[in-house]
Parts: sequence; structure tokens; C-alpha cells
Amino acid sequence: MPNKFSNYDIWHLKVQFTLNEGDMLDHLTTSMPALADKYEQGKDITATEHYKENLMAYHALVERDRSTRYIMFTYMHDNLVGEFECFPNARTCGPSLRSSLAKHPL
Repeated sequence: MPNKFSNYDIWHLKVQFTLNEGDMLDHLTTSMPALADKYEQGKDITATEHYKENLMAYHALVERDRSTRYIMFTYMHDNLVGEFECFPNARTCGPSLRSSLAKHPL
């Protein structure tokens, strides 16, 4: 009986399940906002308490995105990892993954 799922479908199911278990699934669909270091008027805000809180939250988000990418790469064939490690975050890998996984095995 032929498999009706593509390599991408199988990969996506594995990654989706694993990320869902780790509460990281949102990193595939959301982008990370840039951290501002100045008010609109140009005043430096890096010394404020609000900035420090945002910086800690940003670093936590970056770390979770790094973990998400690691999980995504874990389910790829080794020869594909190099094609996607240049992407800045997990969400931006998505559009290229479907076409690459259609050509290569997992």
C-alpha cells in the first residue's frame, strides 16, 4: 500500500508533536520582534527597568527558538541541516522546508 504522506508531511507531524509536548509549537508560526533600545524620540532606554524586563523576556524567547530549531534539525537528514542553519529563526525555515523535503529523504 503506497504511503499517501510526503516526506514533509511525515517530518511536520514528528516536529509538531514534539514541539507541542514542549510547549514550543508557537515558534513555527510567530516571529520574534526586534528589541528597541531607544524611544521614538531617540532617547536611550537601555537603563530603564522596563527595558531590562523586556531584554530578559527576549533572551528567553531566543533560547526557546534555538531549542525549536534544534528539534527541527533533529528530525532532518544530516545533509539537509546545512541548508537551514542559516535561517535566523524557526519560523523562517518553513517555506523552504516543504520544497527541500520533497526532493530528499528524511
